[in-house]
Amino acid sequence: MEHDPAGAEPQGYAPRAVYGRYLTYVMRRIEETLPPCLTVHAVPAKVICADRGAPGSDEAYRLRLDRGDVLTADRLVLATGHPVNELDREQREWRHFAREHTTPARPLRYIAGGSANEMPLADIPAGASVGVIGMGLTFYDVLAELTLGRGGTFTEGGDGLLYLPSGKEPRILTGSRAGVPLLTRGVNQKRPEHRYRPVLFTPERMTRLRAEHAPLDFERSVLPWLLAEVNLVLLATRIRLAHGPDAAREFTERAEEALVPAHEPVPVAADADASAAEALRAGDVLWGLAAGYRIDPQPLTGLDALARPFHGRRFGSPAEFHKVLTEWLRADLCDARLGNADGPMKAAADVLRDVRQTIRDIVDFGGLTPASHRWFLAEFGPVAAMVSTGPPQLRSEQFLALLAAGVLEPVGPGARFGTDPVAGRFTVESAQVENSWAALDVLVDARLPTTDLAADRDPLIRGLLSDGVVRPFVNKAGGPGATDPKAGASGGRAGYADRAGEFRTGGVDCTDAPFHPVGADGTPDRAIHVIGIPSEHTRWFTQVGSGRPGRWGSFTRDADAIAGALAGAAG
Repeated sequence: MEHDPAGAEPQGYAPRAVYGRYLTYVMRRIEETLPPCLTVHAVPAKVICADRGAPGSDEAYRLRLDRGDVLTADRLVLATGHPVNELDREQREWRHFAREHTTPARPLRYIAGGSANEMPLADIPAGASVGVIGMGLTFYDVLAELTLGRGGTFTEGGDGLLYLPSGKEPRILTGSRAGVPLLTRGVNQKRPEHRYRPVLFTPERMTRLRAEHAPLDFERSVLPWLLAEVNLVLLATRIRLAHGPDAAREFTERAEEALVPAHEPVPVAADADASAAEALRAGDVLWGLAAGYRIDPQPLTGLDALARPFHGRRFGSPAEFHKVLTEWLRADLCDARLGNADGPMKAAADVLRDVRQTIRDIVDFGGLTPASHRWFLAEFGPVAAMVSTGPPQLRSEQFLALLAAGVLEPVGPGARFGTDPVAGRFTVESAQVENSWAALDVLVDARLPTTDLAADRDPLIRGLLSDGVVRPFVNKAGGPGATDPKAGASGGRAGYADRAGEFRTGGVDCTDAPFHPVGADGTPDRAIHVIGIPSEHTRWFTQVGSGRPGRWGSFTRDADAIAGALAGAAG
């Protein structure tokens, strides 16, 4: 059962409702087993301001709460999670358009991005045409609220799930750049203690590459090695399915012998371009070796082919697109059911998850050039998410059922959302799908706001930025760090209004572990630590605080480093 841990699959993915109960249990156990010298005080209030204590006092910070009182603290940990940002220009125009054109007979509404459980989705009337921007994980939350939350049900059918509408659903039209939902996660076949050992994209090789050639161009110097590792797993898994584990092991050993000479286990070329050429040669070597095993030896030419399968393709009608999309998602579900170890495509996609820490070691704290850093966040990040962070198969099955029932209507690749001042309605269409234009009563933004100090509406963050306690991380050609102490206080949005040779990321500038924020004067505040999403873009993929049981992941190590620093300060 979906929300019954006792009936869960041993290697399955826990729904967030169950995970939330687990976290509550963990916190309760911590409180019950604390040593006598420690006490936890839960304060149900929001911190709206953090003022430095008076000079010479024992108070590092005085925290003003939204309920009116003040707390004093010697140390602070900023773990503020996803931000709520000021709307950008396009979003402001949508909000203004909705206000100007709404009428009692036809209410018009724009719902800004954020957590789906905080969106006023219950106010959307049945039968309204709703456009949903984005098809990521938040999209699935919005979809569930507008269907299951309206009394609809799913039941088993002859060819998958069937959706039985309640009659209270709106018409849901969704679109994104790729025009497809996230790829389905492979059925988990990896035990908690599983750890992948890279052969080509090794931590040692990438550490040397950064040490000798940073700042790097990720697309040119790093991505070829990552793609070679992905293809190694793809081809080895195909060989294992066709000829057994011994043949797969032999293939991997032959590839390692050909590409990683024994006398130099982590070779790095004299320059980054030569290193990239070596990685590209690796693809040819893998193709040649795999061809001898009587399998399909064709490797992936890039991750875009997986994440954006309909790039440049045109469709004669929405019905044609929906038919092709259904076939594509069913094929992806078949890949997912083979598993993340036995299924070639999902095993290859899992490499992106398995080597995240190595990618972080390359990217974090200005490891890339400013232009490459911008490309990495705008292009590689979304593609990697499309391929490796998707939903379990149940959500994809529900997607297909809603599509078949006519409740869900994906618009197509390159969906463009706009306005029609004459009709007084929002609009959406795909340039790649003929006759896809549709008018909308409601526009729901299912894109999570990105980390951006300059746009964050949280009064605590705004105050710390204004006081110079924190500053945004600026990746600049001469080295990481912010050149302007006031950068971000009144500047443009992250990734916009950059100076030549700079990329203003929007994330909190901070030190390495234990992650003290760097202030406007360039000095770390050692009374404060920052963890997770506030430091996103300074570092990469900080938003996941959980992982497989067993050995700690990076988030847990970060938290432990901060806890150790706090304990040391208390001592």
